[in-house]
Amino acid sequence: MNQEQYVIQIHKKFCPDATPTNVPMQPSLKLKKAKECDVSQPYREIVGALMFIAQATRPDINFAVSTLCRYFNCYDKEHFNAAVYVIRYLLGTKSLGLVYYRTNEQVMVRFFSDSSFGDDIDTRRSTTGVVGFIGSCCVIWISQLQKGVSLS
Repeated sequence: MNQEQYVIQIHKKFCPDATPTNVPMQPSLKLKKAKECDVSQPYREIVGALMFIAQATRPDINFAVSTLCRYFNCYDKEHFNAAVYVIRYLLGTKSLGLVYYRTNEQVMVRFFSDSSFGDDIDTRRSTTGVVGFIGSCCVIWISQLQKGVSLS
């Protein structure tokens, strides 16, 4: 399952001149709440489209989309550019998606998790990620801020 046509559609709508990239978010990017909101940009619309793609067929962008969702209420050009960067990644990997197939082998259930340490600049909260597989098929993926604050 993939959403190649939808990726092309949002690329044409929001950033037709953008070129593909090979990572969903710049590793050194540290977003923080904007001092003044720039509501002239279609940031919420882009992030909503990315949420749909992340939940349907592309768990690889879930962390980036989760990070962008934190700034729905106050965003600026830096946040908009980060959202366009995710679209650029999707453009370069538009044929990727989830693959489910039947197998005669014993099916294993596997879960993996990871977390950061206080990476949210505004709240100092950490991010936790979980991915679950049945066989080789990804069936659940989560990336979210932890409820507690890291002190040490």
